[in-house]
Amino acid sequence: MFQEKKKGHNLPSFSSLHRRTAICRGAIFKGFLDGPSAEGIDCAPVSVVSTIARQSIGVSHLEIFNPKKHSEKDKYYDSDEGVWRASKQMQWYLKKVSTSFNDLSELKCRCTQFCERLYTDRILQGDDVSATDPVRHSFYECYTNESSFQNDDGKQKILQCDEDVPPKTKNDRVKTLGTITYDMKSILTWDDLIEYEGKGSKRKLRRFDYDIVMTPSGASTEFALYYQDNIKLGAKKMQVEV
Repeated sequence: MFQEKKKGHNLPSFSSLHRRTAICRGAIFKGFLDGPSAEGIDCAPVSVVSTIARQSIGVSHLEIFNPKKHSEKDKYYDSDEGVWRASKQMQWYLKKVSTSFNDLSELKCRCTQFCERLYTDRILQGDDVSATDPVRHSFYECYTNESSFQNDDGKQKILQCDEDVPPKTKNDRVKTLGTITYDMKSILTWDDLIEYEGKGSKRKLRRFDYDIVMTPSGASTEFALYYQDNIKLGAKKMQVEV
């Protein structure tokens, strides 16, 4: 059952899914046709503030091995730091929507002078793609010597998955969406890297700390690599299904 009441207008109830969604579409179309308000407001009558992801987008990374969380098949020994790690772990920045038809879920939109909220009986379970909500995660690269630093090609793959439930570990269902190319050596030398000691190996190592930030804007989504929070070393705009 669908019913929306706004400013004294009673919308009739229908049992058909197509008729219910037609009401929502009609509300949006009317907002477009009405155009700017009589008071001279020249903004668009309808503005979409978020959409829903149709793909899962993320990166693959390494984690300290945890037998309660990770599979034994992903376990390997990191001789540089002297710790056991889990390989191919996925950090998802955006998760795909999945749908069902049991309850009501709000579709986010804003319509001048006609409606503020639209409803449908489809549950949308996924991440909103909103330009106001960048997603940031921190990582680091380990170097054993200056040669390993100089030979780093400065590439970071961005991965995608079309499955309804994205896997926790990279597998053959996870594909490459695009690649960020960055040049850390343009602003950093070997001596600029952070010195530290491997936890188990006690080896003298150096590390490059960075953030990968996703800033979505509809179907065009930017992934950028930042050093020290605000120095952008590289970025790539990618098309994401929404």
